Amino acid sequence: MRNHNNNSVTQRICAKTGLSLRTLAALVDADQSLLSKYELGTRTLPSDALLQLVKLSTQLNALPVIEPPVLTTEEKEYLQQHVQNCRVQITQLKKQLNAVKENYRHATTMLMVLPLLAQNALYTTTKKQRWIEEQQYQAEKKLKANGPLLQRKLEIEIGGLEEVVRMC
Repeated sequence: MRNHNNNSVTQRICAKTGLSLRTLAALVDADQSLLSKYELGTRTLPSDALLQLVKLSTQLNALPVIEPPVLTTEEKEYLQQHVQNCRVQITQLKKQLNAVKENYRHATTMLMVLPLLAQNALYTTTKKQRWIEEQQYQAEKKLKANGPLLQRKLEIEIGGLEEVVRMC
């Protein structure tokens, strides 16, 4: 049977301090696996470790809550403008990403279709063969320019800007 009280005390300490369970175990001079089992309610802690855990919890509860600073109207307006600029950039980057993906799909399709055209008897003239070769060259160029690396770069930029918007 789980002892949810144990679980909440250790989790609360870890959450409030940002400590890992391993670090918390070291602070209360207990083995990490023992503390983990204590969290689950399947084991008890030695009294000295339990005393250390209670002391740490009490000290943390006594710490004052630090409120975030209140922003001035000017700072709020600046942040709102920054968020708006980020949203505009996100929209532009998403359009660019869609265009890059479309170019990549188009180039891939062309590189699959052009060899079929080259085999077709209707395209056996030198002029038509040169046209096919030029199209293949352009498709390969487009494929390189719009490849997965650029797509990932744009996705990362979009993700970063979306994170800024979420934070503000």
